[in-house]
Amino acid sequence: MSLKREKRKGRYGRLSRKYELKPVGERLSNYVVSDTGCWVWQGYKNKDGYGKLNAHKKMISTHRVAYSHRYGPIPPWLMVCHDCGNRACINPEHLYLGTAKENADDMVRHGNAGTQKGEDIGNSKLKERDVLAIRASDMTGSGLSRLYGVTPTTISYIRQRKIWRHV
Repeated sequence: MSLKREKRKGRYGRLSRKYELKPVGERLSNYVVSDTGCWVWQGYKNKDGYGKLNAHKKMISTHRVAYSHRYGPIPPWLMVCHDCGNRACINPEHLYLGTAKENADDMVRHGNAGTQKGEDIGNSKLKERDVLAIRASDMTGSGLSRLYGVTPTTISYIRQRKIWRHV
């Protein structure tokens, strides 16, 4: 009996090939052990510093893969938190499951949350000199909002020091 090779046309008429990903253990072997015991991911990291892997055309977080590889599936309502505070760490002993609130509290405890202020935030329309000028101005909030391209509420919050408090 002979084996026939099955050819299938994929998208755009090309022949499709099935491929298999390396086992999880092999894919997570790209790390360096730090002095603190963190397994620091050496592959691709996103802008926030979390390690990422490409699996079936989808980017997944390496710390989530490491946790589920060691401990099993992650319930969809829980997050994988870092006990060490190192976002690139994939050491399963440094990872634990927590709610969104616990994760946010953990980020604050480690100093990883809300570190950017004012014009360092990418979509900020104002500069520090603009904020100082707004506070010193006698113009109305709506007039200033048209001048600086922000909402009257933003002008009000700047004057009340609810935002841009550091200036």
